[in-house]
Amino acid sequence: MEDVEFEHNETPPPPPIHQKTQQVLAAGCNIVSVTSPSASTLNVIWSSYPGASVYSLTLRVVNSTSFAPVVVTQTAPRTQRLIQGLRPGLVYQVTLKVFEFMNIVCTDVKETITVPAAAQITSSRALSSTSIRLEWSSVIGADSYILFVVELFGSPPKSYSQTFTTLNGQVNDLTPSTTYNCYVYASNSAGKSASSNTRTITTLLQPPTGLTLISTGRSTAKITWSPVSKVLLYQVTVRDKYNPSKAPVIRNTSATYMEIVNLESCSTYTVGVSSVNIFLLPGEASNVMHTTSSIDPVTTVSVDYSCSSGLATVTWDLVFGANMYRAVAVDSTGGSLNCTSSSTSCRIPMLKCGEKYQVHVTAISNDCEITSNATFLFETVPCAPANPTTSHKCSSNVIVFSWDHTNKTFYYEAMAVDNTGKTTACRTEDNACFFTNTDCGQFYTFTVYAVSECNSEVSKPEFVSTSPCLPSNVMTGAGCHSDMLITTWDSAAGALSYTVEARDNTGETYNCTTSSNSCAVNGVPCGEHLSVWITASNDYCSTDQVLGDIAQTVPCSPINASASVNCSQDSATVTWTTSIGAIFYIAVAEDGNGNSHSCNSMGTNCLIKGLRCGQNYTASVIGTNLECNSSASNEVTFTTAPCPPTNVEAFRVCPSNHALIVWQNHQPTGVYTATIEDQSRAQLTCTSNAVNNCKIPSLVCGKTYNVTVTYNDGNCPSTSTPITMDSVPCSPKDVRTRVACVTDKLLVTWNISVPAENYTTMISRGVGQPVYCNSTETQCTMGGLSCGSSYAVTVFSVSGTCFSLPSTEVTVQTSPCPPTNVTAVHTCAPDLVPVSWVASDSAKYYTAVAVSDGGHRSECTTNATSCSLPGLHCGEVYTIGASGADDNCAGQLSDTVSLSTEPCTPSSVTSQVMCSAATAQVFWPHSANAVSYSVKATSGGAMLRCSGPNPNCTLGNLVCGQEYDIIVSATDGTCVSNFSAPFKQDPVPCAPQNVSATLVCSNHSALVSWVGSPKAESYNVTMTGRDGHTHHCHTNTTSCQLPGIHCGETYSITVTPSSKTCTGHPSLCAPVNVTVSPACEDSTVSWTHVTGAEMYVATATAADGHNHTCGSNYSSSCSFTGLHCGETYTVTVVTVDRGCWSEPSSAVELRTALCPPTNLTGRVSCDTNALTLTWDPSPVSGVTYALQTDPGGQVPPSVYTTSNTSHTLTNGLCGQRYAVRIAAQDGNCRGSYSSPIEISTAPCQPTDLIARVDCGSNKGNFSWLGSSGVSFYTVEVTGRHGHVASCSSDATSCAVRLDCGRSYSATLVASTESCNSSRHADVHFDSAPCLMEDVSAELHCSTNVMDVSWTETGSDNYTAWAISADGHRASCNATSNSCSIRDLRCGEVYEVAVTPSSIHCPIIAGSDYKVQTAPCKPENTTVDQSCSSNTATVQWSQGSAPQNNTVTATSASGVNSTRDSTESSYSFLDLSCGQLYTFTVMGHANGCMSEMSTPVEKLTGPCQPDGLSVTFHCNNQSAQLSWTPIDNAVDYYGCAQAGNGDMLHCHSRNPTCTIQDLDCGTVYNFSVQASDGKCNSSFGDPVQSGAAPCPPDNVTVKLMAMQMEIQVMRFSWTEVTCNDTDYILKLTGSLLGDSQAQFDLSSYWTSTTYFEIPLPCGSAYSATVESRNAAGTSNPSGALNGTTAPCPPSGVAYGGNSSFATVSWNASVFATTFRVYDNSVKPKARLCSTAGLSCSLTNVTSTNIGITAGNAAGESEATSVPIVVSNRRRRDLSVKRPETENGGLSAPVLDVKPATSTGIFVGWSQIETATHYSLMIRKQGSSSEPEEMRVYGESIVLTDLSPDSIYCVWVSARNSATSGPQSEPVCVHLGEGLPQ
Repeated sequence: MEDVEFEHNETPPPPPIHQKTQQVLAAGCNIVSVTSPSASTLNVIWSSYPGASVYSLTLRVVNSTSFAPVVVTQTAPRTQRLIQGLRPGLVYQVTLKVFEFMNIVCTDVKETITVPAAAQITSSRALSSTSIRLEWSSVIGADSYILFVVELFGSPPKSYSQTFTTLNGQVNDLTPSTTYNCYVYASNSAGKSASSNTRTITTLLQPPTGLTLISTGRSTAKITWSPVSKVLLYQVTVRDKYNPSKAPVIRNTSATYMEIVNLESCSTYTVGVSSVNIFLLPGEASNVMHTTSSIDPVTTVSVDYSCSSGLATVTWDLVFGANMYRAVAVDSTGGSLNCTSSSTSCRIPMLKCGEKYQVHVTAISNDCEITSNATFLFETVPCAPANPTTSHKCSSNVIVFSWDHTNKTFYYEAMAVDNTGKTTACRTEDNACFFTNTDCGQFYTFTVYAVSECNSEVSKPEFVSTSPCLPSNVMTGAGCHSDMLITTWDSAAGALSYTVEARDNTGETYNCTTSSNSCAVNGVPCGEHLSVWITASNDYCSTDQVLGDIAQTVPCSPINASASVNCSQDSATVTWTTSIGAIFYIAVAEDGNGNSHSCNSMGTNCLIKGLRCGQNYTASVIGTNLECNSSASNEVTFTTAPCPPTNVEAFRVCPSNHALIVWQNHQPTGVYTATIEDQSRAQLTCTSNAVNNCKIPSLVCGKTYNVTVTYNDGNCPSTSTPITMDSVPCSPKDVRTRVACVTDKLLVTWNISVPAENYTTMISRGVGQPVYCNSTETQCTMGGLSCGSSYAVTVFSVSGTCFSLPSTEVTVQTSPCPPTNVTAVHTCAPDLVPVSWVASDSAKYYTAVAVSDGGHRSECTTNATSCSLPGLHCGEVYTIGASGADDNCAGQLSDTVSLSTEPCTPSSVTSQVMCSAATAQVFWPHSANAVSYSVKATSGGAMLRCSGPNPNCTLGNLVCGQEYDIIVSATDGTCVSNFSAPFKQDPVPCAPQNVSATLVCSNHSALVSWVGSPKAESYNVTMTGRDGHTHHCHTNTTSCQLPGIHCGETYSITVTPSSKTCTGHPSLCAPVNVTVSPACEDSTVSWTHVTGAEMYVATATAADGHNHTCGSNYSSSCSFTGLHCGETYTVTVVTVDRGCWSEPSSAVELRTALCPPTNLTGRVSCDTNALTLTWDPSPVSGVTYALQTDPGGQVPPSVYTTSNTSHTLTNGLCGQRYAVRIAAQDGNCRGSYSSPIEISTAPCQPTDLIARVDCGSNKGNFSWLGSSGVSFYTVEVTGRHGHVASCSSDATSCAVRLDCGRSYSATLVASTESCNSSRHADVHFDSAPCLMEDVSAELHCSTNVMDVSWTETGSDNYTAWAISADGHRASCNATSNSCSIRDLRCGEVYEVAVTPSSIHCPIIAGSDYKVQTAPCKPENTTVDQSCSSNTATVQWSQGSAPQNNTVTATSASGVNSTRDSTESSYSFLDLSCGQLYTFTVMGHANGCMSEMSTPVEKLTGPCQPDGLSVTFHCNNQSAQLSWTPIDNAVDYYGCAQAGNGDMLHCHSRNPTCTIQDLDCGTVYNFSVQASDGKCNSSFGDPVQSGAAPCPPDNVTVKLMAMQMEIQVMRFSWTEVTCNDTDYILKLTGSLLGDSQAQFDLSSYWTSTTYFEIPLPCGSAYSATVESRNAAGTSNPSGALNGTTAPCPPSGVAYGGNSSFATVSWNASVFATTFRVYDNSVKPKARLCSTAGLSCSLTNVTSTNIGITAGNAAGESEATSVPIVVSNRRRRDLSVKRPETENGGLSAPVLDVKPATSTGIFVGWSQIETATHYSLMIRKQGSSSEPEEMRVYGESIVLTDLSPDSIYCVWVSARNSATSGPQSEPVCVHLGEGLPQ
């Protein structure tokens, strides 16, 4: 906000206009100034030019071609012109041209901008007692808006102003209850617009002070406050602090207190009091807290006054013990009225108007009266105000409404109602109201009534019409009329008439008046721009003039139109002279048929394209200003060039080898020339002038020609579009063929003189169709040819559809076909393997091949169809096939067969003897193809056997002392291999016999002896005492002496024999020959192997007792690790076997290498680069030292040897870094090296020091070439004036701050931690020149423009620079001491410097003066949500400069939460669930505010779902959950929890999901959780549901045979997997197809899975099964529908004789087939089976015939057929038949068959003397009469019958004399037919 120092009636000075001037031609003319007096005008003043006759001004909108330029002229000598008709807020380029008669002698150009149009305030409201907010309309070209707020009644009035770049603004720190006039200016660099409409607004009242709240009872309280001046009404708001969802209680009062009732006990309330102004708008509130008591009740009094009835109802609390109450109302004169009641209320009548009453209540008991301290004050209705009057001025929106005072009135309430019904209220203590915010164009009705506690009657109304509203959307267009403008506008409220005025640039004024919303102005010239104003009026007022959009008349017509063709077939150029008012031009050419073509241009010519050749055209030009077109120019005619020939076709005539060229569009005159040209440019032509074709002969083969046809009419030639044509392709030569024996593919190759497009090879073998091979190369490969065949091959060249002559024919033979049916016979070695096959065509001989898996191959060759394969290996699987061959190729191998040869003889037989078990385990490698093995072990005639499928076997019951020979054979089930070579197994030693012991007393030993065992080689003797101690000896003799036995001890003695393979437990020996490796090597100990040892352990023990071990399994050496350097170790080895350790071996010594010396240090001599190294001496005397230095890189390390403890290395190079290590060595070895230390020589001198200075920042920048071995560099700078500075860097550059305009020298030194290099030679340079001093800058927040000022040093051109840290640069130029820098980036800190043109700096680097620009609009706003705490963290990116930020979260319901943050993030806590919040961020720094960030919407975590329902699906033990959808939820998670805590889940994106794998019969608690994809809600209220069992699956029925017309059905079903489940079977259906005969049956509940139920024949049923357990009953299973077997047929009839008879019957319900049986034989014989209702029999010999009905359910019992057999004479044609009583006509015998699903075939026996037949047909079940047909002949096919129906047919013979008897009816059942 900026405070201004001028008054309201003063106009602030406009800012300077930034203009750009361009001088053209002669000097001396210049535009002095261009100002914008109004939004549509520019005032141009220029200097006078000697000799000028006319000045021309052209004004164009910059960077726009949509608006025509405005051109005005001014005759000399006048040098000023006010230009009308310009557009507000646009940048114009003003061009001044000076004319001396017709010549332009001088030109000047300036750019300027018109001021914006006036903005209009669209809304205003008071926010509080000190702040207001206004909004206004946007206008084009406005950079900012200046809002002025001025006190209406102040003396002097205070004024405020603030500049905004947005369309709204808020003004704070105003005076409470003060009326302000508000208006806004739109502003840009040209100045301010006209003032907007003035809005009057009053700030709200300040809140009262001195709030006091006291408790008056358990649920009541009283709040009082200090009165506020001029406040008539207060608003009291009571809110439950800890129950914010509870709506607050809001009450208004005119008193300074209020009784608060119905307070809940133990609650804390926030009670606020606001002041309400005269418009009933409350201000901000003062708040006080109150906590209710829950202990003591109080007595209260209240009054409900009815304004309509004049009654006051007094109520009070009930007092214990009172039986009567009296309420007394006392007025201001002391008069009183009362009422009494025994209840808690009564009514007081006869109250006066405009009076104040105070009411108190007296409680009355039997013996006393008690008057309460509590009273109630109320006012009666005031009297109606009199003499209402209004006053209003047209220029103001204020209406003053006044009236006479009324007595006893607190205040008045005046109402203003406009003609839309909108009501405005005014509340005041005075007798007048100022309605300051009335709307324009309204008819107001004003009334007033007086208010005390009730309203008085309303006064009589007053009426006022306000000034009309301003017309809007004023648009003026030429309507494309030549001399008329039409202005339209939106109707303005309250306007009765409008006046339009237009002024052009010639000074002419045009106007019109109308009562509608459009008006026409006549007589305006073409190509003119006009300013248009409109005024609205009613009977009382007129508005100010409103500027509309500029008007533009129709452009003037172009002149001097002309056209040129230049032999073009499809285009013409049209030219013209420009016209006034046209932006661009359109040229139109039209042919004789009315077809038109056009082009457009902003210049004076354009090219019309798309014309037709050879056509006459008429062209004209019109100008347009994008809205209207001018009239057409003069017309011109032209003709395009002739058309070329079209539809050119070239036909290649392959047989005659010539080309026929044909074209269309043939003209009767002129010459046509056809030309063909090949790639070598050789041409052939033909011509024609009479017909549309010509012929070119003798084409060269293999050429591609371009074909064109040219027509010449004598003036212009026209050539057709070229096409291509190929000549006849050349024939292939040198055709060769070759069959690939491996792939059997035929390769054909050839040569060609001229390559063709493609080639076709024809391959034919004389029979069948030839095959073709197409290719684009000169070869072709064809597979799939028949083996063993001869083919003829020819090749053609092909070009398009033209074939060359064929090549010479070549014959080729394919390879033989493979043999078939190859078989191989399995034989046992040494027999050969026979192979046979079936011969193939063209094969001369055959080869059979067998290849094993191991690669062995065997072949046999023959010219027959079999041979035997020799030498097959045992134990192999061979693949055997055969192939045929001729003299050229061997054919493909046939299909192969597999053959497994016999297993090989087992080898490498070994055994392992288990002496204790007298068994031997025999092992051998597996033999391929063996399925089992046989083992034999023989010894002295005894034999042991074992066999099995595995390559091992156990021989038992070995006899001790016996040796066995073991052999093994293998078999594949057919062949047996040879036995393996015998393996001799050592015997099992027998137990020693006759063991005895003798004591040898002299040495306390025992001599044990025994009888030796056969095959035993040694013995182990163990002597065990009672206390467990033992003595052992081992011997290969039969005695052993054990020393050291205990006296008086009893021993048990065991002698165990041992052989080579069966040994006991020998005592262990210690290893011998222990040796260690020399020092400095790998510390390995080795020894001689000990027999029977399982492992060895070696131990190395040092002098201080620490030891190291290593071990080995079976190996005789091991290596120590981790031995200490410089130690001497004692090494021993023990043997370990089965957990027992031997005694240690003899000890040997092991010395480790010397330790490296310690404290290796080094120092360098910086001058000589000599390195001196020292170290501590070794504790071992007589050692020498090895010093290793490693310079790194490709140079190998160097080693120096010395006996001293120091060494110096000389001749070091500069910039080197060495790694140095030390080791000690003696005569035996060198120890390990120490850890390396690093030491550097002095760094090398740096080179190429360069100094560069920066203007503005006064920095000296130094760079150089780096040198090796440098830690850092130091530059030292010395000025001649004594200034010294330095900088250091580990890189190759650094910078220092210098004094400007001085001479300096600089030097450079490289350094390490210990040395410096030699100095670089001095470099001399001058610092940057001094720039301007006293630079200051001020930033304009709204535009981000920086005003820079400085102290001038004289007349010069100055440039002010702003340089940001990231290098962005902006500048401005001036000749004075200030300018404004634009194009600055937001959120940056800029360094500001000013340089005069006299100082030459290539670039300004910066300065010490820094200015921060306006904060950036926060970008990349993101919101991260914490689901668990309803916390949302907002993050954003901002400019590099620090700034404060205001973060706002707004919910969809409009609740705002605003916070400030200095960081780029903020976290909002406790957001509501399921709400869509909009988050925005606004930055502010140094008094500037950024744009608001792009809003980011974020949904908080969803609320928990409700409305859960559960549907259980037992078929898959699942439950379907459904619930009410939650807003914003994208995922849901269902949960089912059983009583034992087990949980199951489901997931869905819809408000339903299915939980699987439920446990049948278990009760679950189901609940649902919602998720929006990022957050989960809490689980909803649970729903409990049990899992009833499923209905059984697979209900089936087994049907028993029909008995007594009853069929027993056994129903069964699948058991339901659920504990304790019972079942019930239910049947419903009907009997005999009668829908009225229903049955409903069920079984009892049973745990079995079957049940039997009987049903009658011909029954239809539907069966279901239900299951149940403790969890509930299932749904019924799927219905099993069916029928029982049909009942026996009825109505059985027999007709005929033994030769030919017919049996018929009636239909049986549900019968699908009928069968006739002969029951006289066993089993009964079936004579007939039909779906119809009759059957014809021949040669009937039995009288025991029965008929059954059947369907899929079974067969009925039989019905006997009544047979009456009559003797029938043999038919003999030679014997005349006797006449009958029917004229010789007998009944025909029928043969009826279904023909289709809708037709039947009927045939019958011929009846002599019959001339025709009568056929009757009837559909069973139909109520209609039978249909009769006359048939000539003995058969007919009846069609169009109904499918799935039964038809009965009978026939009688007829002649002219009589009718014969009817045949027996025959019925037939038609099928269902095909589905439609």
